[in-house]
Amino acid sequence: MENNQVEDLCKRLQNLFRIDFEREPSTPLRVLPELLFSAYILQIVFSACEAKIFDLLKNPISLSDIGSKLGYDLKLLYLLLEILRKLGLVERLDDKYVNTIVADLYLTTDSPYSILTYVKFSRETLFSSRSWNNIVRGLRGEASQRDWSELDAIVTLEYSLAKGLFAKIARVLKELDELKRARKVLDIGCGTGLYSIYIARMYPHLEVHALDLPHVIDKVTRKVVEKFGLEDRVKLVPADFTKDDIGTGYDVVLDIGAVSPLQIDVLKKIWSSLNKDGTLISIHMLPDTIEDELQTLLTVLWEHIELGRRLTATVDELQRNFEHVGFSIRKIINIDREGTWKMVLAEKI
Repeated sequence: MENNQVEDLCKRLQNLFRIDFEREPSTPLRVLPELLFSAYILQIVFSACEAKIFDLLKNPISLSDIGSKLGYDLKLLYLLLEILRKLGLVERLDDKYVNTIVADLYLTTDSPYSILTYVKFSRETLFSSRSWNNIVRGLRGEASQRDWSELDAIVTLEYSLAKGLFAKIARVLKELDELKRARKVLDIGCGTGLYSIYIARMYPHLEVHALDLPHVIDKVTRKVVEKFGLEDRVKLVPADFTKDDIGTGYDVVLDIGAVSPLQIDVLKKIWSSLNKDGTLISIHMLPDTIEDELQTLLTVLWEHIELGRRLTATVDELQRNFEHVGFSIRKIINIDREGTWKMVLAEKI
């Protein structure tokens, strides 16, 4: 214990002696331990993923067989599996354990909806010397100013697939007249390039340009595009859209969570890159107010601490900034059931 912790403890004990020593607190302690245990749970899930336990549990398997395959202490392994069972990730059938559908879908290595990179990213963000481990430093305005890595592209895609956002966005994109009429499209901040691949396959007439940071293009996007055999259809553009030229002559610019509606300079750059009557398709999490939901508040706090600025915008902020730059908003489409994720169709005027 540090000296200040001992002093605090002494004060608390002195306060106890001033009241009835046997009196219980007026409100029982229930919710707080559950909140504080969330970090432990993340570590448990990460460790199980790292050990590939969920891969082993695709089919029912006994505790002893799991222990022999992994070389783990059976008593401790039992505790781990029981915790996973309490979390709804594992079931016990007689003397064997097996994944629930949730674990099969999201925590096995070969599932298309796997969020293993997302789990690793969350754990590293929480327990490393970065953002969440330095909230006090961040509150003083000493943000870490982290650089975007290629892992961010994979995490973003995993989240989109697991939440069903990709499927919902794809269904809307499939019906858009703007894409049916277009000849040249820019997917700005393309990440893995999956949306570029989707629209290139959906609309064979399109010339698709996929832009992201050079290290993301080289380490992730290029490999994904080549895996789909579309290197002749999808032109890769390694660039930083906050600093570099993004090209011109686009009929449509597709922005899926990459360009914040608060980044006026980038919005101006997109406006200039579009042909007359061109369309910006902007898809973002757009709350009515920042204070709407716990998730929004956590996201905004993370942005300030990790990036040094807020990127999440409200609907009103988006409308105001788009009109300021020279866009006319034609339509706003709710992507998810809650209406948190929205697609904005904005025409260059």
